[in-house]
Amino acid sequence: MGICDMRELQGINFFNQIDRQGGLILDGISLEKCHFDNCSLSLVKSPLHRSKVRNLQIRDCKVVNCDIGPAIIEEVNVEKLSINDILICWGALFRHVKLAGKFGSVRMNVMAHHDITREIQTSFDTERVTFYQGLDWALDISAATFTELDIRGIPAKLIRRDPSRQFVLTRCNAQKAKLLRSLSKSAEHWMFTIELFLRDGEEDRVLTVPNSGTRKRQSEMLQGLIELQRMGIIEPD
Repeated sequence: MGICDMRELQGINFFNQIDRQGGLILDGISLEKCHFDNCSLSLVKSPLHRSKVRNLQIRDCKVVNCDIGPAIIEEVNVEKLSINDILICWGALFRHVKLAGKFGSVRMNVMAHHDITREIQTSFDTERVTFYQGLDWALDISAATFTELDIRGIPAKLIRRDPSRQFVLTRCNAQKAKLLRSLSKSAEHWMFTIELFLRDGEEDRVLTVPNSGTRKRQSEMLQGLIELQRMGIIEPD
């Protein structure tokens, strides 16, 4: 489906639209300057009931108190997304999803729901691993900036990024950070993030410089990552 075939929605306010049953298929929609308030997608507790989103163009929209459950999201472009606090994606799966422009805080969790049994979570985990096997790429964040970005469950090799400001931390290299003794204040800032990463059990993670704060602060945080890269803690590019 081409862009000209899309259903175009502009300036629409969506309030309290909650998808608890799943099974929705949203396909071929262009959303521009729309406002989502207290909306949720695919809040399901079984992989069998995932809602599916594909072929969407989303531009200059705003979300307030919204979240995304374990949906399957494919062939979607999102350009500039205002987020009031944080947008959490619970166990969603991504294929060919491109994010561009300025974003608020985004967290992509492995957990499919904040209240779920270990047995059900295992079924989501198994499906996630299978989904990403053999995939050419999942996310493209190379043209996006974030107030905060926390991606879990998606292998870093499947994330297209700008290596000048988006870096990869691996478990093997992060272990070396424990031996560091002399760091600048800018690099020291990232040590708590590295400690949390080691506790979480992930194999790798993408670290980005936030788009909030002063330019001086952003520059200092970038220099901290570059310093850790020179020391072999961050993967070389």
